[in-house]
Amino acid sequence: MIHLLGLSFKTSPVEIREKLAIRESQLSEVLWETLSWGAREAVLLSTCNRVEIYWAGGEEVRDKIRNAWELKAGRSLEKNLYFHRNGWAVLHLFRVASGLDSMVLGESQILGQVKTAYQNSLKNKTTGLVLNRLFQRALFAGKLVRTQTQIAGGITSVASAAVVLAERIFKDLNHCSVMILGAGKMAEAAAKHLSSKKVKAVFVSNRTYARARELALTLRAEALHWEEGMERMRETDIVLCSTACPTFVLTRNRIQDLMGLRRGRPLFLIDIAVPRDVEPSVQSLEGVYVYDIDHLNEVVAEQMERKKSEAEKAENLVLQLAEEMMNKQAKAPPPVWQTRYA
Repeated sequence: MIHLLGLSFKTSPVEIREKLAIRESQLSEVLWETLSWGAREAVLLSTCNRVEIYWAGGEEVRDKIRNAWELKAGRSLEKNLYFHRNGWAVLHLFRVASGLDSMVLGESQILGQVKTAYQNSLKNKTTGLVLNRLFQRALFAGKLVRTQTQIAGGITSVASAAVVLAERIFKDLNHCSVMILGAGKMAEAAAKHLSSKKVKAVFVSNRTYARARELALTLRAEALHWEEGMERMRETDIVLCSTACPTFVLTRNRIQDLMGLRRGRPLFLIDIAVPRDVEPSVQSLEGVYVYDIDHLNEVVAEQMERKKSEAEKAENLVLQLAEEMMNKQAKAPPPVWQTRYA
């Protein structure tokens, strides 16, 4: 039996998702804990928009995962969690890998994130015959959808949606200076999109200066040491935050002090990190405008409208692939899909 328990941007706001986000250093512990609860195999997928555990074994594992997550979140998650088994779990993962279940339809990064999740489980020796087959077919499905449909056209990532949002705020980015806090993959993607808009200046600040310098070189931007970046924020119009810090990087006190040096100039903070980089109370400060990852929904909704026909092609293809997989491994007749998965 294949099982899946998860939550995503569709069922949970960022303030819940950030509490359950799993850092790379925690992966092994979570995977082996899932096995200790009775799962025979386990894969954990944790991104800015979802946390999902796939396992082979008994359904009783579900309650143990849920209890652990509710303890971590400090609240009931009854209305936030979804659970699928067998064919529905297969179809869900195929849709995730194909970018059909992403905030940004056709998202480019999710296929790599699914691959990384699978590789982490291989490394930790928590997969076997069932999940190996499942994730290999899911990766195949994700690649096939991208080659046979145009679902990956237009906005294809949270990072690119963030840049579209910045354009809406300022109309013309040519006169704007931008600070990038963080130098991971999301920060890099956003920085490249911003650079292509020919903004006035781009600064990259990271706790590891070498990584900031490496990214800045590819963008013809200026690399800054972390504290220098905090000081130079007084000069910038937009700060795009995407660090991997588990606590708030931009606190209310820090931003309040900063605004005293800006002489009335507004500051726009676009926070695409999960856990969030900007303390929520910063939004109440005069002249400060904060947009987190959930604020990108409006931008994304317009793109989804334009991609409807391609999404339908992708849905049909994924459904076919999921049915084929279940047909091959089930001794009983294949599941009947009454309606398209929603």
